[in-house]
Amino acid sequence: MLFIEYLVVRALLLFLRCLPYRVALWLSRRAARLAFIFDSTPRTRAISHIQLAYAGTLAPGAAEQIALEAYESIAQHVVEAAHVRPQGKLGLHFENIEILQNAYALGRGVVLVSAHMGCFVRMVLIPHMYGIRAAVIMKKQRNDRLLQWAIRHLKRHFDLDVIQKKEARDQIVEFLNDKKVVGLFADQHPRRGGFAARFFGLDVMAAGGPAVYAQRFQCPLVVLTATVRADGRHVLRLDGPLPIEGTAEEVSQRWLDVLEARIREHPGQWTWMHRRWRGPEIEARLALSSPAAGVSRED
Repeated sequence: MLFIEYLVVRALLLFLRCLPYRVALWLSRRAARLAFIFDSTPRTRAISHIQLAYAGTLAPGAAEQIALEAYESIAQHVVEAAHVRPQGKLGLHFENIEILQNAYALGRGVVLVSAHMGCFVRMVLIPHMYGIRAAVIMKKQRNDRLLQWAIRHLKRHFDLDVIQKKEARDQIVEFLNDKKVVGLFADQHPRRGGFAARFFGLDVMAAGGPAVYAQRFQCPLVVLTATVRADGRHVLRLDGPLPIEGTAEEVSQRWLDVLEARIREHPGQWTWMHRRWRGPEIEARLALSSPAAGVSRED
């Protein structure tokens, strides 16, 4: 079954790449709307998370609209993954790119924090465009064949190294010692460990890596987020470098605050389906706000 899944994913990407870009985007929006209708458990979870995060401040129907936009954003991301090579830097804009360039020029390595937001696949273009040596951390995937293909693809076409999560501890040290940029997608709930923080006014655990490595290596800590604007532009925004003085909890809260601010600017482009908020108190509040209290507890 995993081999069939691998073939289906490869075939889907090839099919989308063969289509004209705008046609593929049109199809993705239609597919997203169908998924929103029939994919009931993630839809319910997303709406409940939005209502929880905004604490009753949204107008009627707004949570559902944000959730639908999140589905559309994910579908567009698949199209962008298929078209990222032929599209290249077309329609791509940077805000504050000098932040990353200056941080990299210091020669101490850079810890780059990002989020599953917008069409973040466009970030793979940065190494070639700006001559920056970089690596990104990927967690273990159920389909290892697909993961290994993605790793080879990113290295061959974008000169982007991949650090697998199981090898991250040693390889992050190696890459930072080699003065490279190490990217961590840290917006989701960490599988283990982390530091206590607040996100949308609620208690969460923040991934420990960004603060730990930035403080250990005394290297710049920068936040990179991706959004798609109404005119179709893909904007990659840099924030920082953030202060790394203080406790690891304080440093973690700083980058998490930046991610929250960017998500609030474009709430329909974040993956609200993920169980970011956890614990008995959160589950009780979700049960009260959700029409389907029995929503799945899987990631």
